[in-house]
Amino acid sequence: MPSCGVGGIPNERKPHLVQWDTVRRSKAKGGLGLRSRKQLNSTCLSKLGWKVLNKGDSLRAWVLKSKHGKGHGRMGLFPTKLGDSHIWRGIDENAQTTQQEVGVALRDGRSTKFWLPKWATSTSLLNLANRYVPITEQSYMVSNYSEEGKGWH
Repeated sequence: MPSCGVGGIPNERKPHLVQWDTVRRSKAKGGLGLRSRKQLNSTCLSKLGWKVLNKGDSLRAWVLKSKHGKGHGRMGLFPTKLGDSHIWRGIDENAQTTQQEVGVALRDGRSTKFWLPKWATSTSLLNLANRYVPITEQSYMVSNYSEEGKGWH
């Protein structure tokens, strides 16, 4: 039986170690497309922090606020203290990202301006445009540039 890798001994089954960066690469680049657990955890905690800030009447937000009291932490809601849950400490650690990176909810695009919000940068698309954007077009909504089922214009 032929060996299954470089340096293997015929008829010997042995796991072949691969670097984590290789496994995390996209499938198109030869990896398995797995995401970083740390990055995924941070994303989930940031989303939970956003929900506590913006949907304070949800059960999840109510439980966290009730358990951890009131005060002034990085989220402007609660300080972290000894004995706080791992979830709350994680929310607090990601609070800066939660506050800085909160974007715009599109929904159907009819009430969200296209050119003026700061989408994924510290400036608006209007400031990044490589062509003149007429004043009348500057107030266009996202729905002016996309069509349901067809994508972007």
